[in-house]
Amino acid sequence: MLVSEINSAKAVSLQSDMPAVKAYRKIENIDHTKFPVVDSDNRLVGIVDKSDLEDLASSGSAFQELRFSSFLSRTKVRDVMNNNVYCCRETDTIWEAALNMKDHRVSILPVVNEDNILLSVLARKDLFKALLDYTGAKYTGMFLAVSSNDNADIFKVTEIIGKSDATLRFIAKLGGRIALKISGTTLQNAVENLEAEGFKVLYTAKIY
Repeated sequence: MLVSEINSAKAVSLQSDMPAVKAYRKIENIDHTKFPVVDSDNRLVGIVDKSDLEDLASSGSAFQELRFSSFLSRTKVRDVMNNNVYCCRETDTIWEAALNMKDHRVSILPVVNEDNILLSVLARKDLFKALLDYTGAKYTGMFLAVSSNDNADIFKVTEIIGKSDATLRFIAKLGGRIALKISGTTLQNAVENLEAEGFKVLYTAKIY
Protein backbone atom coordinates (compact mmCIF):
# COMPACT_ATOMS: atom_id res chain seq x y z
CA MET A 1 0.00 0.00 0.00
CA LEU A 2 1.26 3.44 -0.95
CA VAL A 3 0.93 6.75 0.88
CA SER A 4 -1.22 7.98 -2.03
CA GLU A 5 -3.84 5.36 -1.08
CA ILE A 6 -4.30 6.76 2.41
CA ASN A 7 -6.90 9.43 3.04
CA SER A 8 -4.39 11.76 4.64
CA ALA A 9 -5.50 15.12 5.98
CA LYS A 10 -5.55 18.26 3.89
CA ALA A 11 -2.53 20.27 4.91
CA VAL A 12 -3.13 23.31 7.12
CA SER A 13 0.03 25.18 6.22
CA LEU A 14 1.59 28.47 7.19
CA GLN A 15 3.49 30.82 4.91
CA SER A 16 7.10 31.33 5.94
CA ASP A 17 6.84 35.11 5.63
CA MET A 18 3.56 35.29 7.59
CA PRO A 19 3.76 37.38 10.76
CA ALA A 20 3.85 35.06 13.77
CA VAL A 21 0.91 36.86 15.39
CA LYS A 22 -1.22 36.15 12.31
CA ALA A 23 -0.04 32.54 12.23
CA TYR A 24 -0.91 32.06 15.89
CA ARG A 25 -4.41 33.41 15.35
CA LYS A 26 -4.86 31.09 12.37
CA ILE A 27 -3.97 27.93 14.28
CA GLU A 28 -5.11 28.88 17.78
CA ASN A 29 -8.37 26.92 17.56
CA ILE A 30 -7.12 24.09 15.34
CA ASP A 31 -6.63 20.78 17.11
CA HIS A 32 -3.19 20.08 15.64
CA THR A 33 0.22 20.45 17.27
CA LYS A 34 2.49 20.82 14.23
CA PHE A 35 2.05 22.68 10.98
CA PRO A 36 4.05 22.55 7.73
CA VAL A 37 5.57 25.82 6.55
CA VAL A 38 5.70 26.69 2.85
CA ASP A 39 7.14 29.44 0.71
CA SER A 40 5.22 31.55 -1.79
CA ASP A 41 5.32 28.67 -4.31
CA ASN A 42 3.85 26.19 -1.78
CA ARG A 43 7.19 24.42 -1.45
CA LEU A 44 7.86 22.84 1.93
CA VAL A 45 10.54 24.75 3.84
CA GLY A 46 9.97 23.75 7.46
CA ILE A 47 7.60 22.83 10.25
CA VAL A 48 6.41 24.84 13.22
CA ASP A 49 5.19 23.56 16.57
CA LYS A 50 2.11 25.23 17.98
CA SER A 51 3.71 25.13 21.43
CA ASP A 52 6.49 27.43 20.21
CA LEU A 53 3.91 30.16 19.76
CA GLU A 54 1.93 29.17 22.84
CA ASP A 55 5.05 29.45 25.01
CA LEU A 56 5.56 32.99 23.79
CA ALA A 57 1.92 33.79 24.54
CA SER A 58 1.95 32.38 28.07
CA SER A 59 2.45 35.71 29.91
CA GLY A 60 -0.33 37.01 32.12
CA SER A 61 0.08 40.75 32.64
CA ALA A 62 -1.36 43.31 30.25
CA PHE A 63 2.09 44.86 29.82
CA GLN A 64 3.65 41.52 28.93
CA GLU A 65 0.79 40.72 26.53
CA LEU A 66 1.41 44.04 24.81
CA ARG A 67 5.10 43.21 24.51
CA PHE A 68 4.16 39.79 23.14
CA SER A 69 1.91 41.30 20.46
CA SER A 70 4.62 43.76 19.51
CA PHE A 71 7.24 41.01 19.35
CA LEU A 72 5.06 38.73 17.23
CA SER A 73 4.17 41.55 14.86
CA ARG A 74 7.88 41.74 13.96
CA THR A 75 8.52 38.00 14.03
CA LYS A 76 7.89 35.84 10.99
CA VAL A 77 7.01 32.16 10.94
CA ARG A 78 10.42 31.41 9.43
CA ASP A 79 12.02 32.81 12.60
CA VAL A 80 10.42 30.15 14.81
CA MET A 81 10.07 27.20 12.44
CA ASN A 82 12.29 24.12 12.37
CA ASN A 83 13.80 23.79 8.90
CA ASN A 84 14.99 20.23 9.60
CA VAL A 85 11.70 18.70 8.47
CA TYR A 86 11.07 15.07 7.59
CA CYS A 87 8.58 14.31 4.83
CA CYS A 88 7.48 11.56 2.48
CA ARG A 89 6.28 11.08 -1.10
CA GLU A 90 2.94 9.74 -2.33
CA THR A 91 4.90 6.93 -3.97
CA ASP A 92 6.40 5.78 -0.65
CA THR A 93 4.95 2.64 0.92
CA ILE A 94 3.16 2.85 4.26
CA TRP A 95 6.00 0.79 5.74
CA GLU A 96 8.58 3.33 4.60
CA ALA A 97 6.44 6.11 6.09
CA ALA A 98 6.04 4.19 9.36
CA LEU A 99 9.81 3.65 9.63
CA ASN A 100 10.37 7.32 8.81
CA MET A 101 8.10 8.34 11.69
CA LYS A 102 9.68 5.82 14.06
CA ASP A 103 13.30 6.59 13.21
CA HIS A 104 12.87 10.35 13.48
CA ARG A 105 10.31 10.29 16.31
CA VAL A 106 7.80 12.51 14.55
CA SER A 107 4.01 12.43 14.68
CA ILE A 108 3.30 13.83 11.20
CA LEU A 109 4.91 13.65 7.78
CA PRO A 110 4.19 16.33 5.19
CA VAL A 111 3.55 14.66 1.83
CA VAL A 112 5.34 16.34 -1.08
CA ASN A 113 5.83 15.69 -4.79
CA GLU A 114 9.10 15.55 -6.70
CA ASP A 115 9.25 19.36 -6.74
CA ASN A 116 8.82 19.54 -2.94
CA ILE A 117 5.30 20.98 -3.35
CA LEU A 118 3.18 20.29 -0.28
CA LEU A 119 0.24 17.97 -1.11
CA SER A 120 -1.11 16.80 2.24
CA VAL A 121 -0.11 15.74 5.72
CA LEU A 122 0.20 12.15 6.88
CA ALA A 123 -0.55 11.86 10.60
CA ARG A 124 0.35 8.95 12.85
CA LYS A 125 -3.34 8.10 13.29
CA ASP A 126 -3.80 7.91 9.47
CA LEU A 127 -0.88 5.53 9.20
CA PHE A 128 -2.08 3.43 12.14
CA LYS A 129 -5.53 3.08 10.56
CA ALA A 130 -4.00 2.11 7.20
CA LEU A 131 -1.85 -0.57 8.81
CA LEU A 132 -4.87 -1.95 10.67
CA ASP A 133 -6.86 -2.04 7.43
CA TYR A 134 -4.00 -3.71 5.59
CA THR A 135 -3.73 -6.48 8.18
CA GLY A 136 -7.48 -7.10 7.98
CA ALA A 137 -8.16 -5.96 11.54
CA LYS A 138 -11.55 -4.53 10.58
CA TYR A 139 -12.81 -7.95 9.44
CA THR A 140 -14.19 -10.60 11.75
CA GLY A 141 -12.29 -13.84 11.61
CA MET A 142 -9.43 -15.73 13.22
CA PHE A 143 -5.78 -15.04 13.87
CA LEU A 144 -3.42 -18.01 13.82
CA ALA A 145 0.32 -18.41 14.18
CA VAL A 146 2.28 -21.48 13.13
CA SER A 147 5.94 -22.30 13.64
CA SER A 148 8.11 -22.02 10.53
CA ASN A 149 11.81 -22.36 9.76
CA ASP A 150 11.53 -22.31 5.98
CA ASN A 151 10.71 -19.23 3.89
CA ALA A 152 8.78 -21.44 1.48
CA ASP A 153 6.35 -22.34 4.28
CA ILE A 154 4.36 -19.18 3.67
CA PHE A 155 3.37 -20.51 0.24
CA LYS A 156 2.43 -23.89 1.72
CA VAL A 157 0.24 -22.20 4.36
CA THR A 158 -1.47 -20.08 1.69
CA GLU A 159 -2.23 -23.21 -0.32
CA ILE A 160 -3.61 -25.05 2.72
CA ILE A 161 -5.90 -22.15 3.61
CA GLY A 162 -7.13 -22.03 0.02
CA LYS A 163 -8.02 -25.72 0.14
CA SER A 164 -9.90 -25.05 3.38
CA ASP A 165 -12.30 -22.77 1.43
CA ALA A 166 -11.24 -19.90 3.69
CA THR A 167 -10.56 -16.28 2.81
CA LEU A 168 -7.02 -15.23 3.62
CA ARG A 169 -7.13 -11.68 4.99
CA PHE A 170 -3.48 -11.31 5.95
CA ILE A 171 -0.29 -13.37 6.13
CA ALA A 172 3.26 -12.52 7.13
CA LYS A 173 6.48 -14.32 8.01
CA LEU A 174 7.71 -13.03 11.36
CA GLY A 175 10.93 -14.65 12.50
CA GLY A 176 10.30 -18.29 13.24
CA ARG A 177 6.57 -18.11 12.75
CA ILE A 178 3.89 -17.32 10.20
CA ALA A 179 1.02 -15.12 11.34
CA LEU A 180 -2.22 -15.07 9.38
CA LYS A 181 -5.82 -13.93 9.59
CA ILE A 182 -8.60 -15.87 7.90
CA SER A 183 -12.37 -15.93 7.66
CA GLY A 184 -15.00 -18.12 6.00
CA THR A 185 -14.18 -21.37 7.78
CA THR A 186 -14.15 -22.78 11.30
CA LEU A 187 -11.14 -22.47 13.52
CA GLN A 188 -11.11 -26.23 14.04
CA ASN A 189 -11.06 -26.89 10.29
CA ALA A 190 -8.17 -24.50 9.71
CA VAL A 191 -6.14 -25.90 12.61
CA GLU A 192 -6.72 -29.51 11.56
CA ASN A 193 -5.70 -28.82 7.95
CA LEU A 194 -2.53 -27.02 9.02
CA GLU A 195 -1.56 -29.70 11.51
CA ALA A 196 -2.25 -32.43 8.94
CA GLU A 197 0.48 -30.86 6.78
CA GLY A 198 2.98 -30.86 9.65
CA PHE A 199 2.59 -27.29 10.91
CA LYS A 200 2.53 -26.64 14.66
CA VAL A 201 -0.16 -24.11 15.58
CA LEU A 202 1.30 -21.82 18.25
CA TYR A 203 -1.82 -19.83 19.11
CA THR A 204 -5.25 -18.84 17.81
CA ALA A 205 -7.59 -15.92 18.49
CA LYS A 206 -11.07 -15.08 17.25
CA ILE A 207 -11.88 -11.52 16.20
CA TYR A 208 -15.57 -10.61 16.53
